[in-house]
Amino acid sequence: MKNKNLLVATLGVAIICFVAGVLLLQRHSPPISSLTAPTVAAHRERPGSFEVAIPPTEPLPTAETEPPVDSGTPLSQSDGASPVRPQKVPPAKQTPRPSKEPLRDPLARVALILVGADSEAEDYWFGAINDPTLPPNERKDLIEDLNEEGFFDPKHPTLDELPLILSRIDLIEQAALSAMDSVNWEAFLEAHKDLVNLADLATGNGSPVR
Repeated sequence: MKNKNLLVATLGVAIICFVAGVLLLQRHSPPISSLTAPTVAAHRERPGSFEVAIPPTEPLPTAETEPPVDSGTPLSQSDGASPVRPQKVPPAKQTPRPSKEPLRDPLARVALILVGADSEAEDYWFGAINDPTLPPNERKDLIEDLNEEGFFDPKHPTLDELPLILSRIDLIEQAALSAMDSVNWEAFLEAHKDLVNLADLATGNGSPVR
């Protein structure tokens, strides 16, 4: 009986010691959740530790993000997308046309107005169209413009201007015989044709002048 009581007492003390040890261990041991975070942080802060590199990912386009403009062929309506309008290209700058060269003999244009009506003006004009130093185009205009200069309305000559027209026709027929070059010769032919038409218009015939 005595031995039985001693065994019970010993077993009770053992149980009490075991429970006390478990309680003491739980009190001093941190929870699992508190061990995980510091351990991982310590691993990342450790120099030379290996980390897995995660490639950066591009953000998904949102409703406010505009699609990139393609410089190629715009999308058609059948593709289910809005067509890309081509960007406006500023027009290229145009090179201005070179201005007409200034006249070498501007007084010859003044004399042209009086050709067929004033002998001095006629002599000056005749010397200008036979001047080899004048550009061919300037001599050509001095001859061909006989049907324009000196008339009130070159497109509608009057009967009063018929004597001036006939005088210039006669002058051209004589000057053409001594034309200094092919430029003057062709200009005489053109002026003669136009003056003959003006004479017909002054008498009620001829073709309208454009």
